[in-house]
Amino acid sequence: MGGTSVAHTSRAPVWEEPDVVPTKTHEDQLQSVVDRLSAAAEADYYNPYKRFAWPDRLDVDGYWMSPELMTVHGTSAARELDEKTLQEISKWESGHFYSLNEVFSVAGWQVVATRRGW
Repeated sequence: MGGTSVAHTSRAPVWEEPDVVPTKTHEDQLQSVVDRLSAAAEADYYNPYKRFAWPDRLDVDGYWMSPELMTVHGTSAARELDEKTLQEISKWESGHFYSLNEVFSVAGWQVVATRRGW
């Protein structure tokens, strides 16, 4: 058969060459990410107990969030519910919102850190 012959080299893969040494292990990279995130968290820290004026007592017999932000807002279901029930729903939705916000905030920072190589 005619054709072109391709010369093959017996050169070792790059990762096996003695002069190519990784500068950081995965553990070192992870520690570097943790160190940078910790430093950023400390630099941006504020004391919420001192920064905000907190009321001595919360009004538990009212809306815990703006009715316009509730999932039932503008629906036929909302029109069928009385004010007390809507206020009760607002308590549950408010708590759910804050818990999800915390979960996705942490997850979001993990994604950002991973993408930026922190």
